[in-house]
Amino acid sequence: MKNIKTSELLNKPAGLVIVLGLLIAVVELLIMLVVHDWLVPALFVESIWNYLNPVLLVLIVAPTLYFLVFRKLQKDIASRRLIINELEQYRGRLEEQVLERTQELALAKDAAVAASQAKSTFLSNISREIRTPMNAIIGWNYLLQQEVAEPKQQGRLVKVGEAANHLLKVFNHMLDLSKIESGQFMLEEGDFSLQTMIDQIVLSLDEQALNKGLRLVVDIDPAVPFQLRADSMRLGQILVNFVRNAIRFSERGDITIRAKVVAEQTLRYMIQIEVQDQGVGLTKAQQENLFCSYSRHLADDARDMGSTGLGLVITRQLATMMGGDVGVRSEPGMGSTFWLTAYMGKISHKILLGGTKALVLDHPSSVLMQRYFGTRLLLVEDDPFNQEVALELLRKVGLLVDLADNGQQAVERVLAGDYALVIMDVQMPVMDGLQATRKIRQLEDKASLPILAMTANATAEDRKLCVDAGMNDYMSKPVDPEVLYSTLLFWLRKKTARQS
Repeated sequence: MKNIKTSELLNKPAGLVIVLGLLIAVVELLIMLVVHDWLVPALFVESIWNYLNPVLLVLIVAPTLYFLVFRKLQKDIASRRLIINELEQYRGRLEEQVLERTQELALAKDAAVAASQAKSTFLSNISREIRTPMNAIIGWNYLLQQEVAEPKQQGRLVKVGEAANHLLKVFNHMLDLSKIESGQFMLEEGDFSLQTMIDQIVLSLDEQALNKGLRLVVDIDPAVPFQLRADSMRLGQILVNFVRNAIRFSERGDITIRAKVVAEQTLRYMIQIEVQDQGVGLTKAQQENLFCSYSRHLADDARDMGSTGLGLVITRQLATMMGGDVGVRSEPGMGSTFWLTAYMGKISHKILLGGTKALVLDHPSSVLMQRYFGTRLLLVEDDPFNQEVALELLRKVGLLVDLADNGQQAVERVLAGDYALVIMDVQMPVMDGLQATRKIRQLEDKASLPILAMTANATAEDRKLCVDAGMNDYMSKPVDPEVLYSTLLFWLRKKTARQS
C-alpha cells in the first residue's frame, strides 16, 4: 500500500473525519486517566463517577470537536471561495482573450478574402489587357507568314510567332498556378468525347508535325467508351502540352497518342493517355525532377530543354485533382513516353470505339476553303484591331463575314439574316455577348445556331458563364489561327451532319 502523507489526508473529507476521531479518542483517554485515577478518588466515591464520567466527556470533548471541525470548515470555505474567485477571473480573462482572438481571426479572414478577390480581379484585368493586343499580334503574324515568301523574312516571322506563343503560355501557367495555390481552382466536369478531343488536338497541331516530317498516330483501345465525363478542357491542356513537347523534341518518326482503360469501377473508369515520341529522350536525373514543384534544379533542367518547366508542374497538379497521376518513361536518344491517368465518369449510353489510324490530314484551312467556301458567318467584336485580324483570317479561307460591333447589333443581324455560325465576343458596349446569346436563343429557329465565344476572358468561370448563357464552344484570345480554323470546321461539319 502506498504511503499517505498527513497533508494529503487532511485535504480529503474522509481523512479529516479519521484524524478528528483519533484525536478525540486520545483526548478522552487522557481525561479519563487523569480524572479517574487522581481527581475522583479525592472528591467522589466510585459509584458517583460512573454517572459523571459521560457528562464530563461530553462537556469537554464536544466543544473541542466542534471547534476543530468549525475551524477546518472555515478554512475550507475560504479556500474554496478564493479558488472560485480565481476561476471566475480566469474565465473572464479567457473569454475576453477568446473574443479578441476570434475578432482578430475574423478580420484576418476578411482581409485574406479581400486580398484574394483583389488578386483575382487584378489577374483577370491584366489577362484581358494582355490577351487583346496579343490576339492582334499573333493574328497579323500568321497572315504575314502566309504572304511573305523570302526565307529570311519568313524565318523572322516564325520566331515572332514562337515568342508570342511562348509568352502567352507562360502567362497562362502563372494564372493556373496562382489559382491552384490559392485553392480557387476548380475542375469543370462535363460529358465529352475523348476521340473527338484527340482529333481536334491533332487537327490543330498536325501542320507543325508535318513541317518537321513527323506523323501523328492515334491508337485508342476499343474498350474506351465514346462518351465520358471529366474536365475535357484541362485534359486537352495536358494532352496539348505532351504533344507539343513531342513535336518540339523530335526530328523523325511517329508521335503516337494512345488511350486505354486501366481500371473500371461502378461509376467511373481509370483512363490512361500517353504520348510516345522518338525524340532526344531524357536522363534519369531529368525524369526525377520533371514534375516536381518549381525549384532551382527544375529551372536548370527546363532551361536546358528550352522551356519554363511550368507546364509539367501544373500537369501533375491537375492529374492529382482528377484522381490520377502523370509520369514518363524515357532513355536518352530513344525517345520518351509521357503518360497521364485520370478518373472519368461513366455515361449511361456508351459507344465503344478504337483502332489505330495515322492522321495525315488536310489542313483545316484547306478543308474550309474546299467545303465551306461562301458560307456566311457573323463576327461580333468591338475592338477595331481584332475586327480587322479576324475578318482577314475568316475571309482568307473563303468565308463570307458580316460584322457587328456589339451584342444589340448581333441580335438584330441574326434576326434579319441566315448565318451558319456566330463568333461572339463577351465584353462589349451597349449589350455584352452573354446577354446577346440569351436573346438569340429565344428567337425562333435559333436554338441550334452554333455560337462560339471568342473572348479575352479566359478563366474557367468565364467559360462556364458562356456555356450557361447558351454558347456552344469557347475560344480564348489570343486565338491561334489553327485552333480557330479547327473549331470552325468542327462546328460547321456538325451542323451539316445535323441538317442532312
